[in-house]
Amino acid sequence: MSKKQDQRLAKDPEEEKLAKDYFDVQLQQGMIEEVKEEDPSTQKHYLPWHSVFRKGHPTTPCRNVMNASQNDKNGLSLNQCQEAGPNLLPDVCGLALQFRNDPIAIIMDISKMFLNIRIEKDQKDLHRFFAYGKLLRQAMLLFGEKSSPYMALETVFEHADTIKNF
Repeated sequence: MSKKQDQRLAKDPEEEKLAKDYFDVQLQQGMIEEVKEEDPSTQKHYLPWHSVFRKGHPTTPCRNVMNASQNDKNGLSLNQCQEAGPNLLPDVCGLALQFRNDPIAIIMDISKMFLNIRIEKDQKDLHRFFAYGKLLRQAMLLFGEKSSPYMALETVFEHADTIKNF
């Protein structure tokens, strides 16, 4: 955690508790994990983070946001080192016209979709961060990461193909 972030949260103990509790919930749910052993074969990158507070919001009064666009000491960010992948979002007009041809449509709830898709093991150390005296790393896709929208939709399409061919 940066000194600036630490000072900001120290001004409001309630916000500091919300931010810490959010990380604790993510740890319990496996969305982030503590780095216990060093793997010398993986590349490392450390992400800065900050908390976004929405007082009175019933489900997420606090979100801890990682910044994949922040440059490191070498002048590179995680987003600069990734490909975004192709845009997999369908054309809205074409999608609407497909309803004329196919009598069945499948819908799904994509809330917290990124946080339900695991990052590959060899990529996890590129998503490290410090928080509350612990070295942690992201275990699931990250909001704001250049490749996340592509990875999420590719995962959805992969599952759709599995169901279609079942």
